[in-house]
Amino acid sequence: MRMRVMTYNIHGWRTAAGRPNLGPVMRVIRESGADIVGLNEVFHPQAVDGDGLPGLQELAQSLGFYFVFGPCLRWPATDSLPESSYGNALISRWPIIASAATS
Repeated sequence: MRMRVMTYNIHGWRTAAGRPNLGPVMRVIRESGADIVGLNEVFHPQAVDGDGLPGLQELAQSLGFYFVFGPCLRWPATDSLPESSYGNALISRWPIIASAATS
C-alpha cells in the first residue's frame, strides 16, 4: 500500500488578491490524490465561505477526511485562544487517533 503525503501553505484562507481560497485549496488536494495533508497558515475556527462552517471543517468534510488543528498564535493578538487562532492542521483520509500541540 502506498501513502501519498503533501504539505500546503494555504495563506490564511486567502489568495494573493485577498479572495477566499477554500474552493481552489479543495481542488488541489482532491486532484493530488493525497491521503494526508499538512496545512500551514490556517485560521481556525474561521469560516471562509460556503455554508458558514469553519474552513478547516468544511475542507475536511468535503474531502471525506478527518482533521486536527494545532494553534500557534492568537490572531489578532488577544486572549481568545483557540477561538480566534492561527496555526497548522493535519487532514487525513484515515481517522486521527491522537494529537498534541505544544508551544
